[in-house]
Amino acid sequence: MFNLFFSQKNITHCSILFFLLMQVNCFSQDTATIRNNRIVSYLQAGFPDKINNVIVDKNNVTIQGNISGSAENLYLCELRMFDETKISGNSFASVTPLNTSKPGFEIQLKRLVNADNGTYDRMYSRWIITSKNGNNYQAQSYAHYADDITDAALQYLPEEKPLGKKGLEGFFQESRESDLKDLNIKNVTVNITLPQVISLEPTQYSYKFDGNTYYINPKTVQIYDREFKLCSDNNVFVSAVILIQQNIPTNIKSILVHPDADGGVESMANITSLQGFNYYTALIGFLAERYSRPDKQYGRISNWIVHNEVDNGVYWTNAGNAKMEYYTELYDRVLRTTYYTVRQYNPAAKVFISLTHGWAVAAQPTFYAPKNMLTFLNDMSSKQGDYEWGVAFHAYSEDITNPQPWIDKDATMNINTTHIITPKNIELIDEWMRMQSHLYRGQKVRTLLFSEQGANSKSYNQQDMLQQAAVIAYMWKKCTLLPSAESFDYHAQADNKNEHGLKFGLWTPKLGTIATPDQKKTSWYVYQNASTPSEDSAFAFALPIIGVHNWSQVYNNLYPEDMPCTVTFNITSNGKPVDNVSIYFDGEMHKTIGGSAIFYNVAAFPQTRVYTIEDNNKKALKKDNVVITKSQSIAASINY
Repeated sequence: MFNLFFSQKNITHCSILFFLLMQVNCFSQDTATIRNNRIVSYLQAGFPDKINNVIVDKNNVTIQGNISGSAENLYLCELRMFDETKISGNSFASVTPLNTSKPGFEIQLKRLVNADNGTYDRMYSRWIITSKNGNNYQAQSYAHYADDITDAALQYLPEEKPLGKKGLEGFFQESRESDLKDLNIKNVTVNITLPQVISLEPTQYSYKFDGNTYYINPKTVQIYDREFKLCSDNNVFVSAVILIQQNIPTNIKSILVHPDADGGVESMANITSLQGFNYYTALIGFLAERYSRPDKQYGRISNWIVHNEVDNGVYWTNAGNAKMEYYTELYDRVLRTTYYTVRQYNPAAKVFISLTHGWAVAAQPTFYAPKNMLTFLNDMSSKQGDYEWGVAFHAYSEDITNPQPWIDKDATMNINTTHIITPKNIELIDEWMRMQSHLYRGQKVRTLLFSEQGANSKSYNQQDMLQQAAVIAYMWKKCTLLPSAESFDYHAQADNKNEHGLKFGLWTPKLGTIATPDQKKTSWYVYQNASTPSEDSAFAFALPIIGVHNWSQVYNNLYPEDMPCTVTFNITSNGKPVDNVSIYFDGEMHKTIGGSAIFYNVAAFPQTRVYTIEDNNKKALKKDNVVITKSQSIAASINY
């Protein structure tokens, strides 16, 4: 129910499900080209004016910008999240004249405005400077989304990190729960299918969003409650994968499924209308509120992976006939919608783009090259306001039916040209994450999740199961060495009978079930020893299978720059720890608990950065410069 039957993988970088793909003919090529060219031209343009900052609090949106030159008839225009990126009068939700006599401006607008039978939250809007000639508008800046929603948060939660990297992908109701302890699991991914969360009839669970009430399926929620509470009670970090299946009732499909979707199994979220946007945001809001409680009464979701393997959009995130740039811009709006929603309940929550192991070359003509998507997403973030997205990468072998990643031919060490990134050249995805031009706000290393990777055993004979176990040892040794990687979530706990004969599991499946664990395979015992003092001795059997004498022979050089560090601020007043003061540093705000505030993934480089300590009334208590080249603690005394 919650572990979808199969995630697309490549055999020789071709989906084993490709024969199931339907024709994509919703739009004419001309329509797709026009849409795409509009986005490309806009992002390639150079504009004279700039919006510098968009700040959202509980009541207002404040837009700050600069005007250059002598242009007149300038306006601040609003595009809502569900509006296409068009520069025309009838596209704008609001138009505000700008005073051109001064180079800088600051405009404060009400956050909530009337919309149909409810309200619309401008936290989700983007703002653009335009000039007007008659009835024609012309862009004078990039559109800019909210940068700072700190004061819009409904509560504060400290950032948390998993206690280890070992994880399981697709943890669901048939899972053997004892594995959490027996394997010392610290991360799981759980699929959340939104059509199963929604109810169009009143129920005991509801959520109010922008003036309307939305209802939730109690049966679905109670299953998630049990799963997430179990994880929290065992100190297991949860990453939720947000999925929208297309094989659902018509009345729900018209709300949640993207209207251009014309094939595949799953859809891009429908945020193309106010109704679709409101339903999607309300469902995410309900989940974020419930699974971000400080007491973890129902468990905690910390990471939000938005859709599955979006580079194979035609199958897993269908939005019709869309070229890469337009498709990525649309996906960016879904990712941002999720981000702004969950961050109101957990200011440290992160969102992730899900990708196959493809890289510089699209696996099929209907797919997109992940490297190109990431480059475009990063470019949009730098021009339209950055937010903390990360990458959920699926590091499978080139041939998933007979995995031997150490011989993958198309996995080279050239980050610009390699067709795929598999465990053989896995260092390249870490390199991409830690390049300074890819950092979050230029200061923080984005988080990398290995959220799904596995190894097939062709049969249950000893040789094939040893081969599977050797691949797991190889993947673990390679992937967990990477500085930006936070988790290694193995797919799957048990062989799944719906995965077309593939046997990825650590367990055999129980007779008469889809994926209920029955008997432990060799790989289970190998994975159990990962990240323990017995790891090397338990993994030694794999060395001759791989064809090496020691593990150092399989490692490639790591990218040397922008290593992620942990910076701890210890704040005292009159020699005593001070709680609940705000520290602004590295593009984030954390509050002290027990006198300390921890900032993770701080990029280490020699440039000077500033930190500021403020009280609850936003009075500056201390401001100083700091250079971070390694993990460290910073002690600061304040008058408080």
